[in-house]
Amino acid sequence: MTRNLAALIILAAAIIVISAATAHAASFDCRKASNTIEWTICGDSRLNELDSHMGRLYRQALNAPYLNRNSVRDDQRRWLRRRNRDCGAERDPYYCLGYTMEERIRYLERLLY
Repeated sequence: MTRNLAALIILAAAIIVISAATAHAASFDCRKASNTIEWTICGDSRLNELDSHMGRLYRQALNAPYLNRNSVRDDQRRWLRRRNRDCGAERDPYYCLGYTMEERIRYLERLLY
C-alpha cells in the first residue's frame, strides 16, 4: 500500500511539472490563452515551438543595439494584429499560423543576422 501511495505521489508530481513546462512553452502563458489563435498555438506542439522560437528572436531584436527598440516593438504589434485577423478568419487556423510564423521567423532572422 505504501509503495502504491509513493508511486501515485511521484506520478502526480511529474504531471504537475510537465503541465507547468507546457503552459510556458509558447512565447506567452498558455494558461491565459484567450482566443482561437492562442488556443490553437497552445494546443499544437509544432505551433508552440514556432511561437517560442519567434519569441526568442523578437526579444533578441528588441535588445539588438543596432535596431530601434520602438520600431521593432511597433512592427511586432502590427504583425500580431494582422496574424490574428488573417488566421482568425480561417476555418482551421493551423496552416495559416504555421506559414505566417515561419515567415516572421525568417524576417526576424534577417534583421538579426
